[in-house]
Amino acid sequence: MRKEIFGIMARNEVGKHIYFPIIVLMLSLFVPRSLSFSVALYLAILFYTLWYFGKFKLRVGKDIGISRRAIASGFRDDLWQAGFSALSVGLVIAIFIYLFRIPAQSIVPAIIGTSGLVAGILAFLMIIIISLAIVSVEELFWRGLVQHELVEKMGVKPPTAILLSAALFGIWNANGWFFGVVGLNLIFASFVGAAAGWLLNKTERLTVPIYMRVILNVIIFTIM
Repeated sequence: MRKEIFGIMARNEVGKHIYFPIIVLMLSLFVPRSLSFSVALYLAILFYTLWYFGKFKLRVGKDIGISRRAIASGFRDDLWQAGFSALSVGLVIAIFIYLFRIPAQSIVPAIIGTSGLVAGILAFLMIIIISLAIVSVEELFWRGLVQHELVEKMGVKPPTAILLSAALFGIWNANGWFFGVVGLNLIFASFVGAAAGWLLNKTERLTVPIYMRVILNVIIFTIM
């Protein structure tokens, strides 16, 4: 694995583009994540990903299975696999939260308790909409671009690519707010990233890890 990782940037032209994810990681770690900075960072990631796909003539529908036809034709199967995976990952996280007495992260019940059912339903819908937007950009970048290119352009074996992209995704989320502790964020984000990477490798459809993470977010913010 070490030989593969350190050989990445010397393989071909694609290797030099690994610097952009590194820059993104540095910014996410050392710059406070205000709302304006987060929006700018996600827009930069989205535009870079689209530019990258265009440069290397990657067809989003064929290469990572996120075309309109792919979404429509495989929605039920994708949702089933994503739901089962989200429940499995959520169970592991729930056990960890219980064993280590980590404070609950559920937002919707708290809003219902303070502002009523209607406010809780609106918060639930907002969680789905915001999660879908954020998760789509993240998965398009970390799995659709980084993991896909590690395998297809740089010759990294799929298991190594999954672990590497998951580790990078963990670092990306290490400074997040979820658990409030860098180490816990790093561990769980890497775990979720590995599950998402495995789903992409298994199904060759980016919709599955996107659905999985959206469902997982809903579970976390409404139940845990």
